[in-house]
Amino acid sequence: MPYETHGFKFHCKYCLQICSLENWKPTKEGYFVLDHVPTFIETLRIVNLKIPSINAKFLSEIRPPLQGLIVESSNAVKALHVSANSTVEGIKISNSPINCLQFENNTALQKLTIDYSDLNVIAPSLASLSNLKILRLAFAAIELLDLRIFYGMNTLIELNFSSNNIKQLFSSAAASNTTGKRELKNFRLSDNKLAMIDLDLFEPFHMLAMIDISWNKVESISGTLSNPQLQWLCLSQNRITSLSFCTWQGNENSFVLSASYNRLTRVPSCLTKFPNTVEIRLSHNNILHVDMKDFDGLANLREIDLAGNRMLSLAFWEDVLFPKLRTLFLYENCMCRLNGSEHIVERMPRLQILFNQLDEPCTDMCLEGEKVDNKQL
Repeated sequence: MPYETHGFKFHCKYCLQICSLENWKPTKEGYFVLDHVPTFIETLRIVNLKIPSINAKFLSEIRPPLQGLIVESSNAVKALHVSANSTVEGIKISNSPINCLQFENNTALQKLTIDYSDLNVIAPSLASLSNLKILRLAFAAIELLDLRIFYGMNTLIELNFSSNNIKQLFSSAAASNTTGKRELKNFRLSDNKLAMIDLDLFEPFHMLAMIDISWNKVESISGTLSNPQLQWLCLSQNRITSLSFCTWQGNENSFVLSASYNRLTRVPSCLTKFPNTVEIRLSHNNILHVDMKDFDGLANLREIDLAGNRMLSLAFWEDVLFPKLRTLFLYENCMCRLNGSEHIVERMPRLQILFNQLDEPCTDMCLEGEKVDNKQL
C-alpha cells in the first residue's frame, strides 16, 4: 500500500519485490518507514535521497531481508562509504553527483554500479570488497585506470568502465602473488579516450573471456595477448592501422574478432593463433586487396565481414576451403563480383557472398582511392 506524508512517498511493488521511497530525508524524518517494508521485499529504491553521504549509519538501517539498494536522481548525495558490517549485497547509484568512494573490509557487497556520476578517480579501497563480483563505473569523468587495484580481487567476474574519459590504462605495480585464481571474465572499456593499449596488462586475468575496447582512439597495440580463455576481442571504432597476432599466445576456444571501423590496410597476420575463430569483422577499414589464404586454417570460420573497405581485388584460390563458412560480406567495395565465383560456389555450396545491390549493370570502380558508384560516372 502507498504511504505518503508531506515529506516523502513510499510504495511497494510486490511482483517486482521492490519498495520505493521518494523525497526522503532520513536525518529529519527518521528510519521508521523501513519498518513497513514487507519481509519478502529484497530491494529498496530511493529517488531524491536528501542526505550528503550514504554512510555506515545509513547502511546499517538497510537490514535483511533487504539485499539491494538503488539510489536515483539524488542531487544531495556526494559520497558512498561502505562499512565493514554492512549486509547490503548490491548497490546501484545513478544520476547523482557522487564524487567520493570509501570502502572498509566488507564481505557482503557483491555488485556495485555507479553511473552518471561526478567520479573522476578510482578508490584504491575498492580492493577491500573481498566478495565483489560485478563492478560498473560508467558515464563518469575517470581519466586514469590503475589495474593493480583489481589484480588481487579474485571474485570479480565483470569490470565495466564504459563511457568515461579514460586516457591511460596502467598498473602501478605487478600483479601480486595472491592465493586463488582470478575469476574475471568480462572487461569493458568501450567509449573512452584510450590511444594506446598494452595487452600485457590483461595477463593476470587468466579467466578473461571478453575484452571490449571499442569506441576509443587506439592507434597502437603493444604487448602479448595471453589469456587462455579469451573468446571475444572487440577493437571496433578505433584508429588502428595494423594488427598482428604473431606474438600473441592464442587458444583453441571459439573466438570472435571485431575490428570494424579502423584504418587497417590489410587483414591481420597470424589469425591461426586462434584456430577455432568463428567470426572476423573487418568492415569499414582501408583494405585494398585480400588474399583468402590469410584465413586458411580457420576450419570453423562461419562469417567474414569485409564490407565498406576500398577493396579492388580478392584472391580465392582453388586449394583454399572453408567448410563452415556461410557468409562473406563484400558490399560497399570497389568490385561487384569474383572471378571464378561459380567454382567457389561449387566447392562451398552453402556460402553466400554479398556484393553491392544495384539495379543497373555493375560498373563500380575506385577513382583516386575513393569509392564511386554508377551514378557518379
